Amino acid sequence: MKWIEEKWGDTVDKSTITRLLQSKEKRLATEVINQEAKRQKSLTVPELELALKEFILVYQERTILSDALLIEKAKSLAQDLGISEDTLQFSPGWLYKFKNRNGIRREKLYGEEASADLNAITESLPLLRDKCSRYPLDRIYNMDETGLFYRLEPDRTLATRRLSGRKKNKERLSIALCANADGSHKLNPLVIGKSAKPRCFKGVRIQNLAMTYRSNAKAWMLTVLFQEWLRSFDHQVAVKHGGERVLLLLDNCPSHGIGGLDLPHVDIHFLPPNTTSKIQPMDAGIIVAFKRRYRRFHLR
Repeated sequence: MKWIEEKWGDTVDKSTITRLLQSKEKRLATEVINQEAKRQKSLTVPELELALKEFILVYQERTILSDALLIEKAKSLAQDLGISEDTLQFSPGWLYKFKNRNGIRREKLYGEEASADLNAITESLPLLRDKCSRYPLDRIYNMDETGLFYRLEPDRTLATRRLSGRKKNKERLSIALCANADGSHKLNPLVIGKSAKPRCFKGVRIQNLAMTYRSNAKAWMLTVLFQEWLRSFDHQVAVKHGGERVLLLLDNCPSHGIGGLDLPHVDIHFLPPNTTSKIQPMDAGIIVAFKRRYRRFHLR
């Protein structure tokens, strides 16, 4: 009683303290029972829980899983296991608890690795390694294009209430990046837009910028643009490496046509279809890093 008076500056009747102490064990026992009941309630049908988790582990690499799909699969599994329809309510709340218990969360999909042909990769790697072994790292190059939605704003915002969305600006550029394996030679990017003379370059000499700018109606890489870039690349690497031949790794994009070209300083190796997301260097983080850096500048 003295401790209570010193701690809170208040007096408590002795009978109240006695009653609380006497009921302490009973209240603790009730709390344990309630916790056990909650745990048992969450696992009413453990075999269904196990089957649904196994389904996720097997199919998460093969298809896109959603909340609606999991609920339908849970109902199907319950039927297969002979579980009565009124045993469980397959509600969003039930699914939320199931995901929490099993560490399942919504993940964003990155890149195109799931589309890669693993057999083709295994078969092509010995040839690729053999090709690369004939050149030092500074004479092995890779070029790849990517689309950049350069005006696209984030689709999430901070606010005190729910806001209506706006039409997304999906104006795009195609950008070709090229560098050698040891990073000692990074070529200026090739930027392809829709306008021959963009308004943002008014009063600016594009030729003086650290890029090559070209245009066409759809801002796509075309064979004629690719071949023009290749001739320039051949000249640049000849100067850089004193006329020694270099290896250029490319994907098998239809616009990458080399028919009729004379490239005295470049050997080209085309990567097999459906393999570039796994074995093309530019797809191993270089393009992603470029886009992230661009987004930082865009936000500024």
